[in-house]
Amino acid sequence: MVRHARDKFMRAPAALRELHPLGKAPIVEHEGKVLAESGAILEYLVERFGEGRLAPTPGTQAHLDYRYWMHYAEGSLMNWLVMKL
Repeated sequence: MVRHARDKFMRAPAALRELHPLGKAPIVEHEGKVLAESGAILEYLVERFGEGRLAPTPGTQAHLDYRYWMHYAEGSLMNWLVMKL
């Protein structure tokens, strides 16, 4: 785990921009792949290391619901939470 501290203007340090051109965080680097965006990172970790235990069976309604709520948190809910802060 590497912590990349932002400057007082919240700009990403050069080391983080080398991993992602926009300086996005969080980032996971695994086996030469660099992933940004929380939902994509979670899906990758579940598929790569979950061994079928961390998500409902693909093709089921439960899996559709699981995917909806995972992306709802970042896509819709986060805007309201940030505005509330």
